[in-house]
Amino acid sequence: MWQVERLSKNDIKLTQMIEFLNACFKNWGDMGYWNWKYEKKNLLNMSSNAWFIRNASEVIGFYGHVPLKIKINKNVYFGSQAVDSATHPNYRRKGIFAALDKTSVFHAGEEGTKVFYGLGVIQESTKGHITKGNWKLWCQGVTLIRILDLRKLGHKYLKKIFIEIPALNTLNQFLVPKIKKKGPSYVETDEISQFDSKIISLYDRASRKFDFIVERSPEYLNWRVSHPRKNYHIFVANINARICGYMVIHHNKILNRYEIEDYLYDGNPVVFDCLIKYVLIRAFNSRCASVTATITQHHPYSVMFYKNLFFRIRNRTQYICHYENICKEDQIVFKKAKSAVHLTRFDKNE
Repeated sequence: MWQVERLSKNDIKLTQMIEFLNACFKNWGDMGYWNWKYEKKNLLNMSSNAWFIRNASEVIGFYGHVPLKIKINKNVYFGSQAVDSATHPNYRRKGIFAALDKTSVFHAGEEGTKVFYGLGVIQESTKGHITKGNWKLWCQGVTLIRILDLRKLGHKYLKKIFIEIPALNTLNQFLVPKIKKKGPSYVETDEISQFDSKIISLYDRASRKFDFIVERSPEYLNWRVSHPRKNYHIFVANINARICGYMVIHHNKILNRYEIEDYLYDGNPVVFDCLIKYVLIRAFNSRCASVTATITQHHPYSVMFYKNLFFRIRNRTQYICHYENICKEDQIVFKKAKSAVHLTRFDKNE
């Protein structure tokens, strides 16, 4: 039977944990990334939970939880995002993951956590949760792309989306004019450095459209924005000095694109359209080849992206869930096929 331990702050084994995670995940991160993810205070005013298993002095398994608040229908629950589940290659299929999952979820439940969610970019990474833990496959995230300059995407990528090279110039002439039209003057778009209390009113209005959403408090959003490896920009839309929508963008200079990592608006389609146009113009002026966004299937905002010439290129993310002692009405959200789920790239930017 494996002994699962909980990592405490300033533990002397911390360096060993970081070395283990970098061995399991390519370029996982350094001490600064660890502090952001597991020590920095977020919206619950508490640090994340980290669990591990050792064999003698060697770390052979790790499991993390990021605490947050989740709104399901009209009810708010303490929740957790499962992150960094890893087992040493020499100890796989020996019950390491099952022990970590069972112990960490149990203790989180004892401390009041009711809802857990996790994800896997590759299908294999979700199998362990489903087969060895009491998790359920839930929904999928899809990637959308808006091309700004086909010539900058590269021939190899173009073949994947079935576009012939000779048609690039013609298609570019069609795409570029579509992003030069600005919205009405009464909608003011601007860039801000961080979120303040004004976001609370927007979240209250916008969250009514969703069956499931991670609470967008200023503390949660600013914690996500402070990610040490991301180059974030926050764009907001205001009407009469009232914030009516926002988008959080990561400028990925390696892939030469803007990545829309979070978005929310109050239901006025003009607001969303103005934000999209603002992002596209900024990306075009930065000479980006494209703009991408991650969105869940059956998301209410999908049609707004499609109207602005975004199209779907792949299913990549599988979301899984685990819940304890929530009301039956809220359990239905995890079972019905077309729940309105708001989980963006921002909610998994670990």
